[in-house]
Amino acid sequence: MSESGIFDILINEFLKIFHVLESRMDTVAHLNEFLQELGWDVNLDIPDEDIDFSDLFGLIPDLNTKLNAFLDTNNDIEKILNLIELISALYSAMQAILNLTSAFENLNLGNIDFAELIRQVRDYAIIEYLRTGYPWLHALFRIIGVVNIEDVNPAGGRLRYLRRVFEFDHLGEFLSDPNGRFQALFQWGTTDLDHQFILDFLEDVFLDLGLPAGQYIPNQTMAEILLEQEDISYSDIGNELRVTIYEEADPELGYLQLGFILLPLPHDPLVLPGIAFIPFLKGDADISIPFSSNFQLKLQGGIDVQLAIKVRPGSIEVPSGIFESRTQLSGSVEMKAILGRIQPETIILLGSLKGNYLKIEDIALTLGFFSDLGETNEFYIEVDLLGFGFRLGTSEGDGFIQKILPGGSIEPNFDLTLGWSPSRNVYFRGSGALEITIPINRSLGPIELKTISISINIDNPNLSLSLITSVAGKLGPISFNVEGIGIRLPISISPFELQMPCFVPPTRVGISIDTSGFKGGGYLEFDQANERYAGILQLTFSEISLVAIGLITTRMPDGSKGFSMLGLINITFDPAISLPYNFKLLGVGGLLGIQRTMKLDVIRDGLKQGILDSVMFPEGDLIARAPQIISDLRNVFPPSSGRYVIGLMAKLSWNELVFADLGIFLEVPKPIKIAILGQIYTYLPNQESPIVEIHLDVMGVLDLEQKKLYFMASIYNSRILIIDLSGDAYIGFSWGSRPYFVLSLGGFHPKDKSVPSDVPKLRRLTLSIGSGNNPRITLQTYLGLTTNTLGFGTKLELLMKAGPFKVEGYMGFDVLFIFSPFSFEAEFGAGVAVKRGSSTIMSIDLDLLLSGPTPWHAKGKAKFKILFVTIKVKVSATWGSKKKATLPSVDPWPDLKTALDSVRSWSAVLPSGAQNPVSIYVEDSAALIIMSPIGELEIRQNVVPLGIKITKYKNATPSGGEPTFNFGSVRIGPTGVAPVNELGVEDTLDYFALAQYQKLKDKDKLSKPGYEKLKSGKRCLTSDIDYSAYIPYTLEYETEIIDENKMARSIGRTQSRWIFGRNLLKRGMAGLAPIYNMGAMKYRNTAAVPVGRINDEGFAIVNSCDATRFNEIPLNQNSTFIEVEQTFENYLDDHPERSGQLQIVPECEVVT
Repeated sequence: MSESGIFDILINEFLKIFHVLESRMDTVAHLNEFLQELGWDVNLDIPDEDIDFSDLFGLIPDLNTKLNAFLDTNNDIEKILNLIELISALYSAMQAILNLTSAFENLNLGNIDFAELIRQVRDYAIIEYLRTGYPWLHALFRIIGVVNIEDVNPAGGRLRYLRRVFEFDHLGEFLSDPNGRFQALFQWGTTDLDHQFILDFLEDVFLDLGLPAGQYIPNQTMAEILLEQEDISYSDIGNELRVTIYEEADPELGYLQLGFILLPLPHDPLVLPGIAFIPFLKGDADISIPFSSNFQLKLQGGIDVQLAIKVRPGSIEVPSGIFESRTQLSGSVEMKAILGRIQPETIILLGSLKGNYLKIEDIALTLGFFSDLGETNEFYIEVDLLGFGFRLGTSEGDGFIQKILPGGSIEPNFDLTLGWSPSRNVYFRGSGALEITIPINRSLGPIELKTISISINIDNPNLSLSLITSVAGKLGPISFNVEGIGIRLPISISPFELQMPCFVPPTRVGISIDTSGFKGGGYLEFDQANERYAGILQLTFSEISLVAIGLITTRMPDGSKGFSMLGLINITFDPAISLPYNFKLLGVGGLLGIQRTMKLDVIRDGLKQGILDSVMFPEGDLIARAPQIISDLRNVFPPSSGRYVIGLMAKLSWNELVFADLGIFLEVPKPIKIAILGQIYTYLPNQESPIVEIHLDVMGVLDLEQKKLYFMASIYNSRILIIDLSGDAYIGFSWGSRPYFVLSLGGFHPKDKSVPSDVPKLRRLTLSIGSGNNPRITLQTYLGLTTNTLGFGTKLELLMKAGPFKVEGYMGFDVLFIFSPFSFEAEFGAGVAVKRGSSTIMSIDLDLLLSGPTPWHAKGKAKFKILFVTIKVKVSATWGSKKKATLPSVDPWPDLKTALDSVRSWSAVLPSGAQNPVSIYVEDSAALIIMSPIGELEIRQNVVPLGIKITKYKNATPSGGEPTFNFGSVRIGPTGVAPVNELGVEDTLDYFALAQYQKLKDKDKLSKPGYEKLKSGKRCLTSDIDYSAYIPYTLEYETEIIDENKMARSIGRTQSRWIFGRNLLKRGMAGLAPIYNMGAMKYRNTAAVPVGRINDEGFAIVNSCDATRFNEIPLNQNSTFIEVEQTFENYLDDHPERSGQLQIVPECEVVT
């Protein structure tokens, strides 16, 4: 094992840059040649002795001396001193390069921009060092724009020269945004891509590498296949670039040639221009080619399959068979070119083999391509650091290290792969980003080193390298766990600079204590990036246990600064507090959320996963469970500005057989949410060895904003003997924009489309015998009820295995009833199969479907299979009258007239958000409707919807055809006098079950909402109503004189400013009266205007071809969908030629 150190490697490479300049500036002739090569018209005629660059080149021997002194010293103190001297010498050398200006000025070079000259000298030295020492790295830097070489014509007194620029910050740009870097260099991703410029540029790069490269006329067949065109001409694509990487005639292997072709892909109206990459290999497909004395190039994969890789912005295609003599590929293909050492050699990065060190055993560079000949096509570049590791032992350790590592050392080894691809950008192997976590799991005395995480953060133009670790340990009764502690090394790319490492504080710290009479623990978490803090405290002392959880956030969801807190405290008692009826109080708890909201859907969806375990009296080892508990609480109670959550909880038991954790949670202010959460569980006969174990989580929610009330229950992790139980139940009401009622035990019928979208997906009620896979019997059942459907079903499944054979069977049915008009559908299925592995030996399957009534229809099929013989039988039959039974026709008008004559259909209401500003006294008890001066008169009924055709009423056909009812006008006047004035009115809307008033198709019954908002009456505008005169009323007061015996005295005249009285009026009882803050009065201040309003969804009829409004059909402004639909149908009855040319869309989708 060699002991090559990173210090001598880096310094020797650094000295090579000095040698590049030394050979060009050691004599006058060399210096003249060098300056002219840089474009300066200079011809010095001075002796060589007058050239003085000793401040720079005189440092080279000093650097070598101090490097050897550092490497040859074994004494720790001397080694540190020599290292300080070596770093000082390096700093002096860097400063000498920057101070070359004075040396050049002493040469009397004339009118020269010395700042530009020094930049040229610096960049020339670096670029020539890369070109001569690391030509492939030099070529790569040219392709990504770090190295830029440009031919500059004579101008401004300058000679023709090659302009060399080294811009290291472009590396950071490439790592963070490779597409943007290529766009800046070659106009990649635009229609201005110049293929000839790219071919000329790459030809120069490869020729500079010493590779045979040239431009040729493309193969006609290959070009036609790649461009998917026939009879393509040379002018359509231009030249191709052909590059040969390796070529040799070997007596044993024969002729070997490796290379590739770059073919332009021109722009067309559908796709942007790109490049086709065609690799070729004549010879063996898996070979090793000597690349230098230390490195070799290994080729792996199907390079000789004559496929092409078509690269365009945002897409990669891999056509194969691009020559007529080749065949099409199937499956997938991967090609690799691996540049690695011929003989692996350990490189010591830090330290020495005699003590502690950081090392790698081998390094390799891989260029690859993978394709599944479909959607997945990916380039990648990877650097493999093999045998990356370190040694931490006691031979050179101090006293503390020797105590925690008695007689041993830790020497973890692992392989690291750093890669780049267009889709993943920079990544570590084993992760999708620039981060990797390596498991260590090694003990260092009382401390266990669990993991090491290495990550690179790209913040263009800077980088930072982080080394993070997680440790755990135990010291006496104290156990601890620390995560996320480490160091971060900032790296400035432009200018390149290594900054001082900084400490990374831990993200999580957990401590637990277990002593006699007292035990507990704590957990702290800090998320600096999101400004979030969390903590858990668990203590048990004597008869009381305390659990406290706190979450704090100082950044709100919108990114603004703020404060949000969630606190949860639970106290449990042992022994419990006795209550009546054999109940016991085991604990109490409370929750307070400031600037927090309740995510009820998160609770509902997580009910079956036991999310309430983190909310209701969390138990067990909370320090170990802390990350999950904190994550659940953050999801259930996220930050929200202006919202507050309060919760009270109790832990109960009955006869110590049944236990319940109950809680009520309130979110304020308006809109108010109320949630009742509970966990019910039992262990019979005891918790240690239960025969019966039941876990039932329940939640009830009253959401006034969504206008919903629902209850949900979920049973999980439950069993009776060997029978496992699971499933969900749900009951819900809604009185909002889509009112509904649903009830379900185990879900709904698969074909029931009337289930509201906000009802969660429910698990079937399941009874499973046999927790393993042999044997297993599973019974699933459900019942689902909606406003117009009832569905239920059951399925029984069986699985038994014996050696390689198994028996699978099932039997089940699903039934769906539709109430109005009545119909039903029943499906039955059963089957059994005997299999050997995945092959079926014998099977029987039966499926039946029965629907009706009037007519009845039955169909089914049976299939019997034995070995390779299959017999199928299908049946289908229809019977009964096709004419549906109908009831006698019914006239809706008498019922509607009775409803309108009823006083219950007439009411006086206040405007939305208004309050009655005056007290109303009813003088005449016979008065029917009492109206406020700001009130409105409403006439509404729920017998039939207005303004639409009534095609069904009370499940019968309306008499007189398909009537449509509506108000003509509304007039009001004194009793006994014919009203004259017509009132201004607007429609009132209420929810009606449309299926009760119109004949719908079966698919509409299942897909349309149970209720739709339709016209029910009229609201009369108050400005058109004349009210009777006010009734005079005499007010009487009781008088009481205070201090009547004291003499009154004059206090003189006083003056007060009116501004004071005016403010009293504004802020007094009269100024704050409700009448001044409702309706239009709230906007009496001209600066206060309504922000906006929410209108009901509108609909329009448009042309199908372009979605523009069709104006030949007049529509009312507030027409509902059903009204627009009926108007549309009436128009099509009169204009059948328009069928298929028009459609109904929401108003927001109309193209203007």
